[in-house]
Amino acid sequence: MMETIRRHADPLSADGATSDTVEDARHAAVPDDGAPVAEGAPRASTESTKKRKVGEGNKERSGGMLPVVAGDGLQSESDGGAMRADGTLRLLSLWGAASTARYLSAQLTTGKRLDVQATPPLGPWAPVWGRTEGGYKRLRRGVSARLSHTLVLGRECDATRLGVGERTFVVTLRRDRPDQAAEEVYTAFLIALLDEPVDPAWAGWLWRRARAKGEARPLIVWGPVLREAWECDVPTTLRADISAARAGDSPYGDLPIPVGVQAA
Repeated sequence: MMETIRRHADPLSADGATSDTVEDARHAAVPDDGAPVAEGAPRASTESTKKRKVGEGNKERSGGMLPVVAGDGLQSESDGGAMRADGTLRLLSLWGAASTARYLSAQLTTGKRLDVQATPPLGPWAPVWGRTEGGYKRLRRGVSARLSHTLVLGRECDATRLGVGERTFVVTLRRDRPDQAAEEVYTAFLIALLDEPVDPAWAGWLWRRARAKGEARPLIVWGPVLREAWECDVPTTLRADISAARAGDSPYGDLPIPVGVQAA
């Protein structure tokens, strides 16, 4: 189970990228003086800003262009991200010039606004907001002399940074892991964060409870990497709800009996 937690701590790790994703990114149109700017994107008011589409010919696995993230006239492609409905960012994966990725991620960590176009080149732009409290962790890996993969993770997405006092966490599901269910990752987090015992056999019951109580809320995701993301609260009434389920008085159904344990 802890292996699941460690894998989940870096949901868009460049080390886990498939070879076609890396190869496509190497052929992205990234000039020496920074990332090009997509048509119709929010940009700085300067005549020198280039009006080129990002990543022409750079196709994602579904056949379209990768989403684009923009700020202050600079842009970078994004193969995945997750945010709240109000635009608050939870995680972001950027492919592009290292200097551009550093600048865009720095904007987020100081609470400034970026914009994301999930379906370029003609899709609508949506605001994405960083935040100063809680902070983000930035991970970067060089792919070529001019291209890097930068990952911006909120604390809630990084299981290695969560402590006993944390109140929220984020469950992410990748497209290349169709076998992985939200309830399994959610339960892995609870096992790591709670002092009280939680059995993996309870995963389905725990997830039904979290959804019914509003403790697991879907996030908006984009890109070819993520298929789902959920912002979850650390439960405060779980012990009482488990006791009620054991007594046969739970609105979330019967609590499964762990494997190897005989019913009384």
